[in-house]
Amino acid sequence: MNNMEILAFFWGKKEHYPISDEFIEGYQQKDDGNPFSYITYAHNTGHIVESRLHEPNQKWHLLEAYFLCKLIDEKCVDFRIGSFKCPELLFWMAEAAGVDEKIVIEASNIAKSRIDEMRKTKPDSPYSAEAVKYMNEVFKEKYKKTLWEMTINCIKN
Repeated sequence: MNNMEILAFFWGKKEHYPISDEFIEGYQQKDDGNPFSYITYAHNTGHIVESRLHEPNQKWHLLEAYFLCKLIDEKCVDFRIGSFKCPELLFWMAEAAGVDEKIVIEASNIAKSRIDEMRKTKPDSPYSAEAVKYMNEVFKEKYKKTLWEMTINCIKN
């Protein structure tokens, strides 16, 4: 699938889904000032950043904070969608695509346990990419696919 097919699929989806929203309540990324962080971008562009409200929503995260920013960045002209490092975005996309709810919950629980473990030693460190990396390793071993690969399979079918 190409980028436009993927984005067209998600364009008509809801802004909120229960598993990703629940994850955001306790595990939303922090604004660490990183210009590539969707939370920093949301603050800088005047969007609400409130985990209890599940904002910014993940549809906005994908379509504006991820895709639009990639288009604007001239170094990313030939980028390929699929290298996501944000658990809440991956969960939202999986839910929107219709990945089995039990699988998405399992992925969320894996990411949460990894983040909880990391918070014990470094409570304010960025943890999203590490949580996704760990989740992908567990899924590859158990299912032979990452959550993103499962999401793409649902979109294609």
